[in-house]
Amino acid sequence: MFNGCTKLTSVTLSPNAKTVSANMFKGCTALTTVTIPDGVETIGDNAFAKCTSSTTVTFEGTPEGATEVA
Repeated sequence: MFNGCTKLTSVTLSPNAKTVSANMFKGCTALTTVTIPDGVETIGDNAFAKCTSSTTVTFEGTPEGATEVA
């Protein structure tokens, strides 16, 4: 969806979001801030790969059953 969008600097996902798809923000090199609502159940492979400027990632709520952050 936003794969390779080099001008994207901040993302706040919709409170209705359930999934961050694989490769969704891959290569968004200017992305510095990400807010993920507590309704997100799945973050796909490489969703934020090569986001080299990321400085703040906020998870709202507590991810139940979370076992791995890649």
